Amino acid sequence: MTHPLLMQTYWTHYIQPRRELSFALLRRAQADGFVAPDADLEVLVDMLAGGITYRVLQPNPPTIRQMKRYIESAYRQVGLLP
Repeated sequence: MTHPLLMQTYWTHYIQPRRELSFALLRRAQADGFVAPDADLEVLVDMLAGGITYRVLQPNPPTIRQMKRYIESAYRQVGLLP
């Protein structure tokens, strides 16, 4: 987006609240021992969101089933699933 106010509004009201939820989940996973204590949570959130965004923007987007498997695999890599 090239409109700064629109981008700021989108970030503040849509992106940031979802990032905060992701950070909370990852902090809990760290406390429970599923995510390494020294993991950079900002990097993990960016990796998960970026990977998913990249997937859905492909010319032939995945089916819901394929996307579910992809997300589960990504979560497993981070330590959020066994």
